[in-house]
Amino acid sequence: MRTVAAALASGSRDVARSVRRPALWAMPGWFDFVLAYRRTLLGPFWETVAMGLWVAGLGVVFGYSLGQGDPSYFAYVGVGVVAWFYMSSVATSSTDLFRSKDSLILSHRSPLYTYVLRHVVAGAARLLMHMPVLIAVLVVAARPGITDIAMAALGLAAVLFASFWVSALTGLVGARFADTKHVLVLASRFLFFATPVFWRTESLGDRALLASANPFTHFLDVVRAPLLGEPASDVAWTVVAATNAIGAIVALLLYGRHHRSVVFWL
Repeated sequence: MRTVAAALASGSRDVARSVRRPALWAMPGWFDFVLAYRRTLLGPFWETVAMGLWVAGLGVVFGYSLGQGDPSYFAYVGVGVVAWFYMSSVATSSTDLFRSKDSLILSHRSPLYTYVLRHVVAGAARLLMHMPVLIAVLVVAARPGITDIAMAALGLAAVLFASFWVSALTGLVGARFADTKHVLVLASRFLFFATPVFWRTESLGDRALLASANPFTHFLDVVRAPLLGEPASDVAWTVVAATNAIGAIVALLLYGRHHRSVVFWL
């Protein structure tokens, strides 16, 4: 068994080698996203249309029940849905990130983490196509200031950082255990309703602690609260920072120990 230090060093070397070779993950990641819509009428803008329908549907359906006619509720739902779909899609789709590239992995001696970076780029491209919906919702229902946007961008950076270690971790587990994707898909469907995406935490009353125990609540808060003119709580930032720090270390440790075994798992 590798020692902890050796595993961290091995994982760090592979990550560093991958980052220094953007030709293997920057444009290929973008093409992974774009090619999924080849020969379609709208191309990648189908993502924009689909997200617009999600936001409009949830905003209209729950606007006067959970939102109680509050105009800012539409922005609350819009930001929540965009952020949630990015986080959940990155986690669930990353279970196949090594399996889907098995022919390349088996035939090329590229650093393995390049496939993680490629996957994150594809996810970021999808998020980019959702941004027009988010901007439209904010212009109509929230209109945040420059400082608010800057704080939300910092929160988004924390979410994007989580993508790197979550993708590496779930990619490893997914390569080893084929059932991982199905488990995460089921979990994400449950968590969508257990996370304050379209309902407010305070609506739980004495049971608000249940939402606070959910890390996704805090990742949503650091992005959404500033855009609604409310500072993200110190608790949210603490949970996000701690989750990212612990998650990154654990993912790097496991990646360092097992990334050479991926070729035998495919």
